Amino acid sequence: MNANGKWLGVGIALTMLITTGCASQAASSSPTSETNTASGAQQNDTANTDSSNTTGSNDTQNNTTSIGNELGGTGNAQPSTTNYVSYTNSRYGFSLSVPSTFVKAPASQNGDGQDWYSPDNEVKIQAFGQFNVNKDTVASELASLSSSMQPTYHQSGANWAVVSGYSGSNIVYDKVFVGSTNLYELQIQYPKSAQSTYGSIVSTIAQSFQPGSLS
Repeated sequence: MNANGKWLGVGIALTMLITTGCASQAASSSPTSETNTASGAQQNDTANTDSSNTTGSNDTQNNTTSIGNELGGTGNAQPSTTNYVSYTNSRYGFSLSVPSTFVKAPASQNGDGQDWYSPDNEVKIQAFGQFNVNKDTVASELASLSSSMQPTYHQSGANWAVVSGYSGSNIVYDKVFVGSTNLYELQIQYPKSAQSTYGSIVSTIAQSFQPGSLS
């Protein structure tokens, strides 16, 4: 009787040890599962972020290429670290930014515009305003600009037109704003061979050009 009682006690102890071990193993496996789930979510978030960044890069590349085509180049010129100064025409009110190192030519006698030249004379900038005495339209200005060069790009909006192309060995960029009373024009010329040097600078100048009153 005493022997049976002893074996019964041993059996109960073994059962308790087995039960405790299973519970401990189940508890230790649960955090591992949660960790794996969190790791997977983090990887998904990273993938989504990478996807968004890729989309942004494509947008930037497309915009750069568009500007390059507009200016008759490849759009691969490196961003410029050039300092710019602002100019506003006192008579017609148009404005633009030009590199601070560019040479400002003597002002026109009637105050209708201004010319600049790069220090090496490779780039010439002309910006001017005039009365719209012939009641020109965007369509007529687009045709006129295209006839003055071998156009490779043109675009227009409700009150503006842009044409770029070649004139001999030069790249020519021409933009005009058409108002009911006034016209505002920007023309930039530089050699094809200087595209890699001046492409990004010309882009900045072109984007800075703003008209005076269009009423």
